Amino acid sequence: MNQSDERVDEIAPTYLAARTADRIGSWLFWITFPFSFAVLLPHVFSDGTNDIFKIVFILLSVSMALLSLFTKFRLLPAAERLRRKQLLTDAFEIPLTTKTTVNYYNNGFPPSYQRLAAHTMENCYFGKELSGKMLVRKRLSTYLYFVAWFAVLSRT
Repeated sequence: MNQSDERVDEIAPTYLAARTADRIGSWLFWITFPFSFAVLLPHVFSDGTNDIFKIVFILLSVSMALLSLFTKFRLLPAAERLRRKQLLTDAFEIPLTTKTTVNYYNNGFPPSYQRLAAHTMENCYFGKELSGKMLVRKRLSTYLYFVAWFAVLSRT
């Protein structure tokens, strides 16, 4: 691979904070998981222990919600804004940002609306493919959680 074939994407690191927050949110979900069952079974634990479980469950749930909202409304929009600026910079060769990408988009159109349309179509295609892969894991974890939750509920 020579230097001209090397892919450069200076925008990718701006997504790192959102990715890290998402991983923390996933860990918080699985940490909260057993507490959600403990809250459903108040007769199994003593009153003091049950109160502690409720408090921990509420704190973890609120933390997950706040982290999710912060990611959704602050971290991702900032990264996406920069990505859109770079998309327009690449499509029309008009510098809107100092961040660069090389070989990020795979079309040979000259700078024009056609190039922008091709970039947009490419983004949609890869977004669809990546979303499809991510949804498999999300669906599985959601399904397992509901099965476990209903199993606990049916035993109470």
